[in-house]
Amino acid sequence: MWILGNRRFPGECAWFWSLTFSTAGRSPITFDQLSRLDIPVRGLDCKGCALGTAKAINHLDGVYFVTVDFKAGVVSTRIDPAMTNHAALVEALKKANVTVNEP
Repeated sequence: MWILGNRRFPGECAWFWSLTFSTAGRSPITFDQLSRLDIPVRGLDCKGCALGTAKAINHLDGVYFVTVDFKAGVVSTRIDPAMTNHAALVEALKKANVTVNEP
């Protein structure tokens, strides 16, 4: 069981392995219209790494949600495809020294 504030939750602490960041409220389109991108990464081994990874792309125009799962090695985002794309996210991650698993 884990505790958040005064609420108790049974089971494994799911947020222990991932961090989610949102810039909700900025999106000019609905959540359903945002595209989901999952970018495989490696070398993340703590919440600090996950936070740095999220900060690397969360500030980009067109990025509205970022979830970093450092255990699974995946950065999941919801983007406005008219404003950004996969290549821009990968470039920002590489500038932040995040190792991206490219096919």
